[in-house]
Amino acid sequence: MSLDPGNRQGRETPGVPEHDPLHDHWNEIQPRLHAQWGRISDQEWQQIAGDRDRLVETLRTRYSLTRDEARRQVEAVTRGWH
Repeated sequence: MSLDPGNRQGRETPGVPEHDPLHDHWNEIQPRLHAQWGRISDQEWQQIAGDRDRLVETLRTRYSLTRDEARRQVEAVTRGWH
């Protein structure tokens, strides 16, 4: 989980692991993801908004992937972002 920057009490944001590059660099990574997975609508991208689990679930439904395969694909794309 990571700390929510808008949360001044220092509580963690549920569902977001600490130092998740997908969440931390969402604005930089999202265009690359959008180019790779064009079946995901703009509205779905807005709903995903850096949430790794939501992206995995969206990939599963849009591309008929297993959860493990969707996770592997997300990991492959986000590898190297710190």
